[in-house]
Amino acid sequence: HPKEVCMTYFEHMLLSLQLSRIFCVGSLKAVVHAFLPDYYVKSSTNAVIEAQQMMMNAGCREDEAPSED
Repeated sequence: HPKEVCMTYFEHMLLSLQLSRIFCVGSLKAVVHAFLPDYYVKSSTNAVIEAQQMMMNAGCREDEAPSED
């Protein structure tokens, strides 16, 4: 799978771990926000945006030709 998205195993692992951190922190903030709505008001939106930007800047997508490495 990493080769399909133009990444090495290590690059893919780092991306997955970074996304995991974003989702974990975002999830914890969402739980706090559920009980205390004045806290972390935009944290879920910010987590989604951060993850989306990270995904858009990683590897290649269907509309791009993979590099011949």
